[in-house]
Formats: sequence, structure tokens, C-alpha cells
Amino acid sequence: MKAMKFSAMEKEKWPELKPFVDTCLLPVSGLTGFEPPWQATERLRKLQQLIDAVEIPFKGRVMIYPALHYLPEGGNTTEYIDHICKNLKQEQFRFIIVAAVDIEPATLPASADLTFLWVKDKPQISQGEIGDAIKSLWANGQDA
Repeated sequence: MKAMKFSAMEKEKWPELKPFVDTCLLPVSGLTGFEPPWQATERLRKLQQLIDAVEIPFKGRVMIYPALHYLPEGGNTTEYIDHICKNLKQEQFRFIIVAAVDIEPATLPASADLTFLWVKDKPQISQGEIGDAIKSLWANGQDA
């Protein structure tokens, strides 16, 4: 089965798949526009590693949504990401996972069920721990 990406979803197939695809991964690259091209490329490479850690082992249940590349400058990043997470949860998905690069942990939204960060030179959590966290989320969420 291929990865579940928003761009591959056909309108007619969504009602049939929706009960099985209950989790959304929202990537956040956190670019400002001040980065030189090499730095933007490096940040996107890091984000792709976080996405792969979710997408590869859980394809078919997790839908990868378009990345938030540029965050509001001088605005409230937490409210911005939180608003998007709430919108995704309201009608489409039961669980929201945010994967972000070089974002302050304090700015991550409370409405996300899980957050995976890459800060400076390394991810804050290993690929195995990512898998365990997602499995735990689903197991605990079944009782809700």
C-alpha cells in the first residue's frame, strides 16, 4: 500500500477510507524566509526524516497533510498551528500528530495528540520511540 498523502486522495474514495485513516500528520518546517537555500534544504531534510518515521511503518492509517512551511512572523505560532489542528480534528481526523523542525517546544499546540521535534542537530525522540508513542496513542484512544 502506498503512503496516504492528501494529494492522492480522491473525493469518491474518502468516505470509504475515512474510518480507517483516523490520524493526520501535520509537518511544520517553520521557515521564516531568512534562511539561505542550503539551510532551508537542510531543515526540509530533517523534517522528511520525521515524516518517514511516521509514514513508513504506519502507511494506510496516517494521512500526511501539506506541510506548514512558513509561520506567521511576529504572530502567535502556537495559536496558528493549534487552529489548524482543531480544524483537522473537527471533521476529518481523530488524532493529530505534529512533526516540526527547530520550533520551540513551548509553541506547539495543545490540540495535537502527539508532537515530534527535531531540535538543532537531532530529533528529540528515536524512530522506535515514535512508533511506540503512536501505538500507545491509538491503544489509549480506543477507550475514549
